[in-house]
Amino acid sequence: EEGEEEDGDDDDEQDPRVYQPVVKKKVLDDNDETETDLPPGWKVFRTRTPNERPYYYNKELNKTQWTKPEKEKPPVPDGWTAYKTKTPRERTYFYNSKEKKTTWTFPDS
Repeated sequence: EEGEEEDGDDDDEQDPRVYQPVVKKKVLDDNDETETDLPPGWKVFRTRTPNERPYYYNKELNKTQWTKPEKEKPPVPDGWTAYKTKTPRERTYFYNSKEKKTTWTFPDS
């Protein structure tokens, strides 16, 4: 019929003889780490390998790295102390010795 491709060629199909890089950039999915967790200018990507290892890229600095860049943190309010857990994930928590309070979120005051 009119408008249909002849001989079954599919333009979306890639020629298997064309070189395909082993590692390609892939932007993370919505349920992965978000770029709001990163300092301005940084983007997170995953390698196209079975473990999809994350890496970080900053176009402005022309820099790529395996370690997650950290945002600058504001000073902890008076009376509060920041601690890191001794686990592989190394989460930060905050303790107020005066009020005997502990929280995972950054304290307001």
